[in-house]
Amino acid sequence: MNGAMTEHGMTTSGARTPVEDSHGSGSPAAAGGVGGAALCVSGGGPDRPRPGQVAASRPDMNDAAPADLPPDTSILRAGIEDALADHNAMKQRLRNATRGGLLPGPALAISSEDTCRFGRWLQRLKQLPAIARSPHFRAVVTAHGALHRAAGHVARLIEDGQRDRATEELDGEAYRGAAGVLIAELEAWQRSL
Repeated sequence: MNGAMTEHGMTTSGARTPVEDSHGSGSPAAAGGVGGAALCVSGGGPDRPRPGQVAASRPDMNDAAPADLPPDTSILRAGIEDALADHNAMKQRLRNATRGGLLPGPALAISSEDTCRFGRWLQRLKQLPAIARSPHFRAVVTAHGALHRAAGHVARLIEDGQRDRATEELDGEAYRGAAGVLIAELEAWQRSL
């Protein structure tokens, strides 16, 4: 990542800003169907196409299956992989903020489980009954919310100028525990596919 990036969205210059997305490139890709190549209509990034470019054929969490069709497990697997990477990156951005860098967004947004790319994807998946009934899916939703609450707590401390305490919390049991549970639940879900 370059120094101009934050955790949110993209500007027209390619630098991320706090307006579009808390963990990724922004709005869903357009065109291309499930698992196919898709034309990127919003921001890019070091591993994402720029607007107007065709994305690689690797499915991702933005390739939503129609509600009346069972989802392609490759899309679920890719979404889980993206979630693992995105939430590890969130911790690094919080750590950078404890060291004097900028927060990736307001604490309120960081606390919210449905403002990140993965959270929005989970909300869309809730519309698919076969997934919504899955105990793995429900466990991931719960763990994802807990991690965002822990991250939001760290962000609030940073906003309040308590960077040392924020560092302690980021390295503390609540955050590490929430992150560990989410990782374990994501991996269990992935193994079940």
